[in-house]
Amino acid sequence: MLTSVLSLLTMKVCSMGAGYSTSDLELPGFTLAAPIMNVRPAAFPGDAEATARNEQAVFDSVKQDADEHLAKLRQVYEAPLRQFLARPHAYSRWTHLLARQGGTCSPSLFLEGDVLGGEIGMHVNADVPAMVQAVLAVQVAAHLARALPSPKPQPDRWRPREALVRELGRSLSTWPGTSVWELGQATVMGQPLAALAAEPFSAKPGEAEWSDAVVADLARTKAKVLLAYLHGKAVSDDVLGRIARFRYQDMQALFVLVAGLASDTVWKAQKPGLKAAVGKARKLITPATELGDLERHLLRAAAAAR
Repeated sequence: MLTSVLSLLTMKVCSMGAGYSTSDLELPGFTLAAPIMNVRPAAFPGDAEATARNEQAVFDSVKQDADEHLAKLRQVYEAPLRQFLARPHAYSRWTHLLARQGGTCSPSLFLEGDVLGGEIGMHVNADVPAMVQAVLAVQVAAHLARALPSPKPQPDRWRPREALVRELGRSLSTWPGTSVWELGQATVMGQPLAALAAEPFSAKPGEAEWSDAVVADLARTKAKVLLAYLHGKAVSDDVLGRIARFRYQDMQALFVLVAGLASDTVWKAQKPGLKAAVGKARKLITPATELGDLERHLLRAAAAAR
């Protein structure tokens, strides 16, 4: 019996979690998924046939909506995703980690903030660590943000300054630490981002991680990383050195952004400072397994030469 539309519309490949439909599109290395509503059709006590007909009608309606939504996602994202795999482009150095067929399902890259909504699931080769998958997801987001038309500014989430501080911290705490929407907004809302990045750091050593000063410093640091991405420059050693002062989860996310947002041409200049900063952070935290994965897979000479 069709007791819940949501329970039936589950992903076949690269599960996006509850709320995402079988209205998906598999591309080499990726799966596009369209969101659905969790709908429980009304039942008709004593009339099993009427209940079944209603459930089927609701299922068909929800599925049709998801299919139409997916068609719009495909129009926007299919071509740039295929371009990401085809090479060459500004973020091609780690595309070899994507599995053209099969592979392991990575956590999804949310298309949050987009009027379409949805998710992009990545198919990665076996044994690619989670932190390296996150770097690859940031590379995909950076490529999409540059390949797609400039979005309309949405200043309500970036102004006033306090809203921007909250927004940057909120997105930093979700995998992989940024989104296609956020990177697109950075290109059209550069002024408040630059103003925040220009502020001096204010937190004192040993200050509680939830203090206003530390939260603001975290946002200022991310703003500096985003500005480096926008200007095609390496993140400075001074900023990299400050990353180790934040809690481990935020430290990981910021290192992921630095590695992922650096284009292929910037990577040669970025790699030495990032390697030194990650090495310093690993000495402060034990075991720091995720940072070890980043160092081992992306910062060694052989990996960096790709």
